Amino acid sequence: MDQLRELLSLPITTLSLLAAGYLSYRLAYIGKDTQHKTIDVIFLVFVYAFVARLSAGMVGAALMKTTLSPPVVQVGASLSGMMIALCVAAYWRKWGESQTFERLRYFNISFSDRHLSAWETVISKPGIEYNSLIIRKTDGSVLKSENLGQFNGLPFGDTVLGNDGSVAMYVTHFKGAGISEWSERDPSAYLDWGEKITIVPASAISEIDLRARKEPPR
Repeated sequence: MDQLRELLSLPITTLSLLAAGYLSYRLAYIGKDTQHKTIDVIFLVFVYAFVARLSAGMVGAALMKTTLSPPVVQVGASLSGMMIALCVAAYWRKWGESQTFERLRYFNISFSDRHLSAWETVISKPGIEYNSLIIRKTDGSVLKSENLGQFNGLPFGDTVLGNDGSVAMYVTHFKGAGISEWSERDPSAYLDWGEKITIVPASAISEIDLRARKEPPR
């Protein structure tokens, strides 16, 4: 509690920079931070705080040339710095990270994407459109979800790929163990209740097949 009081007693400018750094870090790495250590979090927060500080300084210098009062200039500069840091974080998450790793591979500098497993690489790849999903379970049964785009507007999207290897899917076809023919299932059978989503824990999955492509340009 004493540490919280000390933190809250910091100047408002410092608090705004720390808030901008942390919010930007969360935006850039949420769902991708399982391997981050404390030192990684601290330095990444400071990287985005630096972006916010630099941006706020430039905006503040421009606003000082206007007739605005100093308090208004300070608030405007701080908010602008935070927004710019968040935009940088959003760009890094959407395009910057993948583009950076592609450049490193192209120039034979590094072939690592910092992920420890192929599954992490698959679920964190941005700009991917999934079209079909097949899950083979450890009990021999098989679940399939076809034409995933039809589920895009639902609360959980077309599918959920968990960091722990679990999967949530809308099952459209099913095969029991030892059965060769698919039987159709309608996840919208009770449409007034909402579509039925099936959650398969990682321990029950033996193999996952995904059919995907890059999202077409808009």
